[in-house]
Amino acid sequence: MTNLLFEIGFEEFPPSFIRPAAEHLRSQMVDKMTAARIAPTTVEVFSTCSRIALKLGGFPATQPELREKVQGAPKKVALTAEGKLGKAGEAFLKKYNLTEYTFEQSADGKGELITGWHVEPGRPVNDIIVETLETLLFTMPFPKSMRWGDGDLQFARPIRWLLCLIDDKPVERSFHGIAYGKNSFGHRFMAPSAVPVTFGTYVAALEKASVIVEHEKRALFIRAEVQRIARDLKGSETLDEELVEEVANMTERPVAVTGTIPAKNADLPPELISLVLKENQRYFTIYRADRHELLPQFISFLNNAPTDPKVVVKGCEKVVAARLSDAAFYYYDDRKKDFAGLTEKLSGMMFQKELGSYRDKVERTAKLARFIGERYFGLDAKEAEAAAKAAFLIKNDLITGVVFEFPELQGTMGRYYALNAGLDAVTAQSIEEHYLPRFSGDRLPETVRGAVLALADKTDTIVGGFMAGMKPTGAKDKFAIRRNAIGLLQIAAERGIALDIEELFAHAAGLVIAHNAKLKLDAADLADFMKQRYYAIFPYETPVVKSAVEAGWRVPAEVKRRVATIAKLVEEKDILEMVQLLKRSGNILKNAKDGEGAHIDEKKLTAAEEKDLFAALAKVKKEIAAAKDDLAAAHAIISLKPLIDRFFDKVLVMDEDTAVRGNRIALIRDIVTLVTARIGDISWLSM
Repeated sequence: MTNLLFEIGFEEFPPSFIRPAAEHLRSQMVDKMTAARIAPTTVEVFSTCSRIALKLGGFPATQPELREKVQGAPKKVALTAEGKLGKAGEAFLKKYNLTEYTFEQSADGKGELITGWHVEPGRPVNDIIVETLETLLFTMPFPKSMRWGDGDLQFARPIRWLLCLIDDKPVERSFHGIAYGKNSFGHRFMAPSAVPVTFGTYVAALEKASVIVEHEKRALFIRAEVQRIARDLKGSETLDEELVEEVANMTERPVAVTGTIPAKNADLPPELISLVLKENQRYFTIYRADRHELLPQFISFLNNAPTDPKVVVKGCEKVVAARLSDAAFYYYDDRKKDFAGLTEKLSGMMFQKELGSYRDKVERTAKLARFIGERYFGLDAKEAEAAAKAAFLIKNDLITGVVFEFPELQGTMGRYYALNAGLDAVTAQSIEEHYLPRFSGDRLPETVRGAVLALADKTDTIVGGFMAGMKPTGAKDKFAIRRNAIGLLQIAAERGIALDIEELFAHAAGLVIAHNAKLKLDAADLADFMKQRYYAIFPYETPVVKSAVEAGWRVPAEVKRRVATIAKLVEEKDILEMVQLLKRSGNILKNAKDGEGAHIDEKKLTAAEEKDLFAALAKVKKEIAAAKDDLAAAHAIISLKPLIDRFFDKVLVMDEDTAVRGNRIALIRDIVTLVTARIGDISWLSM
């Protein structure tokens, strides 16, 4: 079997380019080799800021011959009236380079077709590999590309070397003026010389030359270093994984140094300091073990081992001081502003042309907050009013200098500015919490007021977005409506409140229409959209979630309860025996006439099996009323299965007597309603 070692060296890529480019090269190369009948059995991809490499092993030394049956025109078209090969037949032979042919029945059995065996001989594997690599390099997708020199090749950064070894033998060829070599190169500062490598020695040889080519190994080293330094400083070992990935893509041999944050910046919000150092410098900050304050140190990773670390640290500290000085200017300037007075300035900031300014948005949000607080949280008038007043403040930090420079801190800076303005701690915290959750796995609002404001703001964004034609399509979701919808469901479900989404959205739509009477809400379309979002918040198989959602989607807390119950029953396998019975019952109800089986008349029960089932159903309803939890109630319902089986085996539901038939349909309807209400629409478990 044959192996390939390919490496492309280049001037340093932007960190965000590297992993997508490496994955694209890996996946496309494997796909094209598989299509060419030379699929590799082992695949490894390596990447640093200055190189991407592939190791593909276990593919054949020669491309297997391709022999396939091909068919063309019908016999009557392929032959002339005299029985000789006509133009259509000759074209078929020419197309597939055939000298022999026959006629065979078509796959659909409609007649004979001219048939032959097309043979495609195998090509040299080296040619296929080099051609494929060069095609992929020439068409590599980057967010931005550039040209250099006189050539027409576009790449993210200039290519400095190419290495291509097949069975450890170098390919003698050039690509756009760059000759393939037989060597790699070491770290450009620490070991810049050529490095002889083979398929088997590539990783180890480069590590000796101060290059760690495995991305995960560099990331692991960075994590370990940050946590070691944090431990030594008695700080929190919690990591910013996004920054770990970015720094791993910026280095070939990461070296950690530790500097000091200027004491004069110690009173800046820790979130601001962390973001400035992360966004501008890619430095790690360290929180104290309680996660409330920062330690006065930062960690920088160099792509070089400095001869004098003190000089490097001094330079890092100088840059940090300058960056934080800029941030401090905005922060202290913002603190001088009347935070509450910024609400009126929101009138000059457009939210969406059909929905008005941010001032219009917070006014709708305030009304929604009052409605949500009173109706679903049971807040008294004083608390509902406090939530409504806080709603007018939640977007005020959008006017501030810090948030203009660092939009990621919206909400967080609002909390600091609210406290600076003398507002109470709950209001300040709720301003920050109304954005939660910001991403998958993020925390939810802790305060009731924060939860109320989060629900109100998300509701206005979702409903207003749909009414203004901003429904998410594909990757397009300008107002993050999907994320807002998921967050709304999570908060309502976790809070356990009886929030009715359909009722809430109708109320929100009325507020939007009061602003713009031209807008309308397609409630059915929005309902379908919200149903789909449930699958993103529950970690269960689709049939489990669908069974819960289809039984009623409007109250997230109830959906959560049903999902948990169904998942447990599926795990116990008890519910699976009921699924087919429920599907059969559902089909009977679908075929029932309108108004048929509206209620059960016990006096009209004639068969022993239906009488027994009716009596058992009444008993189960009492057991459910006294059940300690949903699972106990579900088990009580499942205990009806033997009686339901006998009912369907012995009793003709669709009796000719309309009264008897209606009574039996009513009995089935009662069971289905009970199962759906207390467990879910379990017919979907057979998906």
